[in-house]
Amino acid sequence: MGRALFILILLATAIPSAIAQDPNLDKLEMWHDQGHYRLVLRKSKKLIKEPEYAQHPLPYLWKALSTSELGLHKPRKFTKTLEESASSYRSFTQKENAQHYMATYHNEIVDFRELFLNQIAELKSIKSKTAKRLYDVYHNTFEESMDFENIVLSKQPKVSKTDKAESKLAVRNNVVEEAKQHLGTPYKWGGTSRSGFDCSGYTSYVMAKNGINLPRVAKDQSLQAEKIRVDHAQPGDLVFFGRGAKVTHVGIVVSEPGEDLSMIHASSSNGIIISNVDTSAYWKQRLLFTGRVIK
Repeated sequence: MGRALFILILLATAIPSAIAQDPNLDKLEMWHDQGHYRLVLRKSKKLIKEPEYAQHPLPYLWKALSTSELGLHKPRKFTKTLEESASSYRSFTQKENAQHYMATYHNEIVDFRELFLNQIAELKSIKSKTAKRLYDVYHNTFEESMDFENIVLSKQPKVSKTDKAESKLAVRNNVVEEAKQHLGTPYKWGGTSRSGFDCSGYTSYVMAKNGINLPRVAKDQSLQAEKIRVDHAQPGDLVFFGRGAKVTHVGIVVSEPGEDLSMIHASSSNGIIISNVDTSAYWKQRLLFTGRVIK
């Protein structure tokens, strides 16, 4: 027993503090996913000034990402904004354990880089001299060897009805995939991040990862969702529970039409799990309706 306890303590202390879960850093991720970029920028700047976080990579990463997102709304200043965000990103890469977070937030960083490439292409198309300057910033920031002459604007193809249907299916698949990545995460009342979720914190987090902003509370989520027949529910739809007309719980549908209704949700006793609603006396008698937010 004593040896096992010693090993557990040793393993715990071996985890770098910069990689451990931190509620302040989790909030930055949550707010960014929900599109609150100004809030992320303000809070990340504040954390950077605190000794506890001054050497942590994440405040610098979220500062860089939020700065660039805010710049999208100011086209005339976008090049300067990207240069500012590049400075924050370089600070991020210089911190200990930055490589770990580069892997964790790979998709966000890819999107960040795309903003640079698109802006460089835009500037080239109008023969602006700042195109080469921004390219140099891009090259120094990401150490990319892409040739300046090969950066061009991508053409936006017309979207057919078939493409739209396939796009919705892709979103549904992505929602379910994201949801399943958090299986086993503990339940936490009021939790909205990977350190712990409650039911509506979990659904809003998963949907935000796929560009869908939901209210924080299950009742408000039910009002935003388009009610659909239970037997028409598809993976990625929401399922609501309660008593009478009061909504007290929400989950994400993972079953196909014609199958037993199954959901992935934050259980107060077991954390993130998958439950079969049709075979559960507890959930079946509390089922209110299913709703759609992927449209």
